[in-house]
Amino acid sequence: PGGAPALLALNAEAVLDCRPPVAELWGDTGSRLEERFAARPSAEVLFEWLGTRSRSGRAPDALVRAVVDAPERPTSALARDLHVSERNLRRRVTAAVGYGPKRLARVLRLQGTLAAARAGEELAVAGALGGYADQAHFTNDCVALAGAPPGQIL
Repeated sequence: PGGAPALLALNAEAVLDCRPPVAELWGDTGSRLEERFAARPSAEVLFEWLGTRSRSGRAPDALVRAVVDAPERPTSALARDLHVSERNLRRRVTAAVGYGPKRLARVLRLQGTLAAARAGEELAVAGALGGYADQAHFTNDCVALAGAPPGQIL
């Protein structure tokens, strides 16, 4: 999380829940990518382009990485340990992932819980291991964040 804006040179919050055409995001570069993909629609075209971008892109924000590595920590404690204000931390995380540290923590917890369920753990057990109070809490969070209950997502 947080690597795409650096790789793709965009603000995650600006494209949150959007699907803008690549030509709109990157101008001529995006138009050329669309043309290459139209001529040869394959993942290889996209991976080649991403490989080129990764060599010229900027590094992901280290503060965002710190939040991703410790999603359970309160924002105030993280900000203090990282020697930034909570507002600055929230602003940088939002620019990198599209939303603030608290929602990022919820998304990461949901992803981990769904991964456990995909690996064969029963939903109730996966939810408990993920830190949800009960099955309803897990289901409600899943619907709020992913738009569907866990069983449907899986």
